[in-house]
This record gives sequence, structure tokens and C-alpha cells, in this order.
Amino acid sequence: HPLVAATQTYAPSATAILVQILQSTLPQASPSADNRDPPAALASPKMLTSIVHLLYAHASSPKDIRAGSALRSTTTGLLADAHGLNHVDRCLLALVLCERWGGDLSPTDEDFLKKMQELAGVQASWWAKYVGCSAAGIGEMFPAGVVRAAEENHVKVEVGWSAVDKKGKREVALEYKISTGIEGVDNTVEAWRMGMEKVGKKKNHIGGRDGWGIRVLASVER
Repeated sequence: HPLVAATQTYAPSATAILVQILQSTLPQASPSADNRDPPAALASPKMLTSIVHLLYAHASSPKDIRAGSALRSTTTGLLADAHGLNHVDRCLLALVLCERWGGDLSPTDEDFLKKMQELAGVQASWWAKYVGCSAAGIGEMFPAGVVRAAEENHVKVEVGWSAVDKKGKREVALEYKISTGIEGVDNTVEAWRMGMEKVGKKKNHIGGRDGWGIRVLASVER
């Protein structure tokens, strides 16, 4: 696929394992009547593989511009000249990579972010934020994109649909459980857990408190 081919240059050595972990952060189809599932374009193997390919591509940039550079990477950056990519793929990949680096943007990049979110739509934009936050957690767990033999199968994520009572109302939520047997990563895993809970808070929904988003109940199992 053109997207996979265009990003292959930047692929980390443990791409296959990292794609498996990222795939596990996406839930099965939602049981609720109103479709809350991630868009097919975002959940596709080609997109998840491309996200992992670019997981570390902006690591050498100064910290304060990583998110902005990642946001523009599919239009004026790394993939500007890539052939065969459609607007939806470019848009979703940019939104995910921006969040992978924390989403901290300058005012001009904030304006560009809003335009990209308008193009993607609120539901796809929130899911891109969610996948980007998951990607950030994975990237911090394996900062060089290398998974040593002793670490294989020692980071797992299980995600399922749930419901919580909030102020007398039933609210759809995602249960996000991170399991790890790797030693010395407590702070990293806790930061990942907190990041996932943050992305589900109403103030971080697309469109603000009355916007689109899903509550995330994140936990860590050792």
C-alpha cells in the first residue's frame, strides 16, 4: 500500500510487535446503538503500520516543535511528496502523530489542527487523539523502537466497552487495562495510564465539554 511504502524508511526494528500492541488498544465493535467505533480508515492494518513506522521519526526534533512538525508531516513535512495517499489518510495520520508527541502546539499550528479536525470530523478526530495517546505510551515504553527478547509479550493492553453512572445518567466508557512484566517502568506506565484517562475527559473532547468523546477508565496490572 502507498501509505506503508511511503513510511517504510522510518520503520523501527520492532515494527511487527509494536503494531500488535497498538492494534490491541482498539476495542471491538461498540454494543451501543449509536456507532461510537473508530473509523475503518484509522483502524486498518495499513494505517496502524504507518503510525508505528513514524513513531520515532520526529524524536530528533527539539521537544517544543515535535507535535507541530508531526502535525504537518503529511502535508509539508516528511510525506509531502509521497504519491498515492488520499486526503483522509494524510489527515488521520497527522492527527495521530501530533498527539503521539503530546499535542503541544503554537497558535498557528493550533489553527491548522482545527482545520484538520474539521476535515476528519469530530468522531474520527477524537479517535485519532486516542490512538496517538496510545502510541505515545508505547513509544515511551520502548524509546528506541527496540523490543528485547526478554520483553516480548511483556506489554499487553486490553480494551473493552463499559458503562458508568454519571450524575444519574448511564454513560458509555472504555476500560483500558495495561499489563506489563517489565521491571523499572512504573513511572512510564503510570504516565501512559494518566494520559489515556486525560484523553477521555470532557474538556479534551473534540469541541470541548459538550463535544464528542468517550470516557476512558485506565488501569495498570503488574
